[in-house]
Formats: sequence, C-alpha cells, structure tokens
Amino acid sequence: MWNSEGIGLAAPQIGLPISLVVIDLDPLAEDYPEYKDFRRVYINAHIIETSEDTVSMEEGCLSVPGIHEKVSRPTRIRVQYLDENMQEHDEWVEGFLARAMQHEFDHLEGKVFVDRLSPLRRQMNKNRLMNLLRGKAHCTYKTKRILK
Repeated sequence: MWNSEGIGLAAPQIGLPISLVVIDLDPLAEDYPEYKDFRRVYINAHIIETSEDTVSMEEGCLSVPGIHEKVSRPTRIRVQYLDENMQEHDEWVEGFLARAMQHEFDHLEGKVFVDRLSPLRRQMNKNRLMNLLRGKAHCTYKTKRILK
C-alpha cells in the first residue's frame, strides 16, 4: 500500500478472507492537517447509516490500477467496528475519512469503485478493465492475472 501511494487496503484485496481494513491518511496531512499520523485498523467494520447528502470525487484503487473516475458517496456515515485492541466503536464519520472508509469497506463486500459507476462510464472503461482482467496492468506492485 505504502509503496504504491495507497491510503487504504482491505484484506480481501490481498487474498485474505477476513473482514479487516487499514487506512493511513498521513500522506494527505499537507492538505488535511487533521490526518497527520492518522493510521487505523478496522475489524468487522460496517456502515449503519449514511447521510442523504452526497459528494462526487475522483477515486482510484490499487485493485484497479490506471483507472480514475468520479464516484458519488454520502458525505457522512455511521460506522461500527473493532479497533486493533478489539475495542468496539460506534461513531459518525465525515469528510475524506468517510469516503476512504466507504471505498475500503466496499472491498469487504467484493465491490470496487467501478461497480459504482454509471453503465455509460463503465462502458467507457471497458477496454481498460478487460486489459486488467487479462493481466495487462501497468503498475509498480505485484498483480494477479484473472483471465487466460
């Protein structure tokens, strides 16, 4: 994650069948000072509620290298999870952290951000997505070929 300028990683992304997410927002501290030294672990995390307000922002993903698209997500979410000390949390989260959580928690359900694109935007990325499935991704980290 760190070697590829990622800020989050879910266990299923690296083949682990567990409900665990790590988020490190420290690389964003220059633009978001509140995230200085922000590194968290989320175990068995799930979203309980979301705000009606949404915002569209560009997202990318280590699982889908080379594709960046705008995704609309709720601006505020209520989450429940265990931390690395197995302490329970139930809290409302907003801003960039809420977006990062939603993005990473999607992986726990087998989803990636392109699943949230309109059919037109998915169609526009079809060739790039097919190349990824064929193992023709260009990135600085190890990937696994899915189709032969």
